[in-house]
Amino acid sequence: MTGLLQTAQGVLGRRMLTTTWLPVLAFGTGLVALTAGGTGWGTALRRWEGLGVDVRTTAVLLFVTATALLSQLLAAARPSVIKLFEGYWDGIPLGRRCALRLSARRPGVDTARPWTAPTPERLMPTRFGNVLRAAEQAAERYGMDAVTAWPRLYTVLPDAFRASLATAAGTLDLMVTISMLGAVFTVAGTTVAALLLPWQAAPVCAVAGLVVARLGYRGAVHAAAPYGDLVRSAFDVHRWLLIDAMGLQRPGGYAEELAQWRQIHQLWQRGHPDSGSAWMLGYPPKENGTFRYPAERGGPTATGRLPAFHILSPHDLEPPATDLVGRYTLRTIDRGEPVAPDALGPALGAEAFRGRLIAALRTRSTPLEVAPGDRVRLVGIPESGSPYHATDVVVLARPGDESLVALLPQSDLDVLLPMQDVVVSLEGHPHGDH
Repeated sequence: MTGLLQTAQGVLGRRMLTTTWLPVLAFGTGLVALTAGGTGWGTALRRWEGLGVDVRTTAVLLFVTATALLSQLLAAARPSVIKLFEGYWDGIPLGRRCALRLSARRPGVDTARPWTAPTPERLMPTRFGNVLRAAEQAAERYGMDAVTAWPRLYTVLPDAFRASLATAAGTLDLMVTISMLGAVFTVAGTTVAALLLPWQAAPVCAVAGLVVARLGYRGAVHAAAPYGDLVRSAFDVHRWLLIDAMGLQRPGGYAEELAQWRQIHQLWQRGHPDSGSAWMLGYPPKENGTFRYPAERGGPTATGRLPAFHILSPHDLEPPATDLVGRYTLRTIDRGEPVAPDALGPALGAEAFRGRLIAALRTRSTPLEVAPGDRVRLVGIPESGSPYHATDVVVLARPGDESLVALLPQSDLDVLLPMQDVVVSLEGHPHGDH
C-alpha cells in the first residue's frame, strides 16, 4: 500500500493525491463493496481467488488507473462546482430567481470580524459564497478587482506565503471533493443498492450520501474562512510586489493608489487606460539605469517631492510659472519631474481648504460628469433613518466611478465615513435631492 501511495504521489502530485485521488479511491472502494455485497461476499471472494495472478494484478492496475483518470476529471470540474457552491446559478433553471431570493436574506455579521461579510449589495445566496465574496471585496478598498488581479498577484507572492495559501486551498479543495462525491454516491450507490441488495439498503445509501455531501459542504464553509483571510492579507500586504514586478512607481498616497489601480485594470481589461489618464499608470522613464524625466517634456520642474493635493507656490517650481501657482497636484510629483498642467487641479484658493479635510470616499456609481474643482452635494443613505446631506463639498479628484477625493468639514466626514451608500449630486442638479 505504501508503494502504491508513493507511485500515485509521483504521478498525480501531493496535493492532487490528498485532495482528490484518496477520496475518489474511497468512493470507488465503496461502490465495489456494495457490488460484492450484492453478489454475496463468499461468492465474490471465491471468484476473485479463482482468477490468475496476472488477471488480478491487471484488475488492480485498471482500478487504480480508473480512479486516477476520474480524479483528473473531478479536479477539472471542481472550479465549476465551487461556483455552484458560491451561488452562481444563472445556468440552472430558476437558479437566478432562487439566488436573488436567498441573497435578500441578510446573514448575521460577526461583530468581532465584520470584514468577513460582504456589503449588502454584494450578498451571495450561500454562506460559502459570502465568505469568498467578502475576501474578494477586500481588494476593492485599493481600487483593485480581485478576480482580474489575483492570477497576477499570485505569481509574485513570497514562497512562504504561497505555501500557507496552498495548504488552506488544499483543505478547501478536499472538503469540496468530499461533498461532490457524497452527492454522486447518493445517486450511484443508491442505484447499485437498489439493483443488488435488499430494499432497505437503497435508502440507507441515499441518506449516507446526503450526510457526507452536507458535511463536506459545511467543512468547505469552515475551510473558506482561513483561505479568505490569506487572500485579504495578500492584497493588504503584498500588492506592492505586483507594482514592483511590473516596473511601475508606487503611489504616494491613498488617492493616487485608487487612481493607479483603476487605470491598471482598465489596461488589463480593456487594453488601454482612460483617455488622458496614462500618466496614472506610474511608468518611470529610464536613462542609463536611473530614472530621468525626458527633457523634451519641457516646462517647469518640481524643486522637491510634491505630495498629492499640495497647493503650488513659486518656490515649488523651477523656473517659476505664475500660471501654475495656486493650483494643486493630483498625484505625487518627484523632484526634477516636469509639472504638467494635466497633473494639476484648478486653482481653488486658500479659502476652499480652510476648515475642511481631504478625504477619499467610496460613492455610488453615477453618470454625472464630476471634475476637479466642482462643488457637489454628498448624500449619505444609512440602513435606517433619513439621508444625510453634506452640502458645498469641493471635488479634488475623481479616481473612478465609485471613488471621490473631496474637501469637506470634519463634521460631515464623521457622518459619511461609516455609510455604505454615498450618492454624488451636482449642486442645483434637478435630481440633487434624491
